[in-house]
Amino acid sequence: TFKSSVINKDLVIPKGYKVLAQEGTVIDLINSSLILSYSALDFIGSKEKPIKIISSDKTGQGLVVQYAPVSNFKYVQIDGLNAPHKDGWQLTGPVNFYESDINFDNVVISNINYEDTINIVRSNVEIKTSVFKDWLSDCFDGDFITGIIQDSLFMNCGNDGLDISGSNITIKNIKAENLADKGISVGEKSYASIINVEI
Repeated sequence: TFKSSVINKDLVIPKGYKVLAQEGTVIDLINSSLILSYSALDFIGSKEKPIKIISSDKTGQGLVVQYAPVSNFKYVQIDGLNAPHKDGWQLTGPVNFYESDINFDNVVISNINYEDTINIVRSNVEIKTSVFKDWLSDCFDGDFITGIIQDSLFMNCGNDGLDISGSNITIKNIKAENLADKGISVGEKSYASIINVEI
C-alpha cells in the first residue's frame, strides 16, 4: 500500500501483487525516478482528498504499467511528469499502459512536455469524467485499444486532442478545445463511434 512518500530511485513492482493507494496519498517522483509495475494499480482517491502523483524537482519519469491485470484510477491527479528515458529506453509520454487494461474515473493529467500525455497500447479502456490538458503534443494516444472514452475534456494540446489507431472505440460526450491540430484523429483501420462531441 502506498502512503504519501518521496521516491528517489526507480520502483519496479513484479507480477502477482495488488498495489493500493488511498485517498490523500501524494507520490513525489524525484531524481529521475519512475514507477514500473507488472501488477495492477488500484489508486482510489476521493473528491475531497485526491491522490496526487507529482515531481517536485521536475525530473520524475512517470508511470509504466505493462502485462498487468486491470488497474483502477479514481480521483487521481498526475502533474508535471517527464517520459521515461534511460539506458536506451525511451517512451513518448509519462503515463503508459501496455497490454494492461485501465479504468479512469475523475482523473486529471496535466502539464506534460512530451509527445503524448498518456499512451495506451493493446488494452481495454474505460475513461470517464476525466481531464487531459496542457500538453506539448497529443493529449491522448491509443494504439490497438478497445472500449469507451466519455464525459471528458481534452484541452490545450500541442497536437491532436485524441489520436487513435488500430482500435475499436466509442467516444461520447467529450469536449476538445484549444488544439494545435485535430480534435480527434482516427486511422490505421480503426472503428470509432463518435457521439455528441464538441470541438
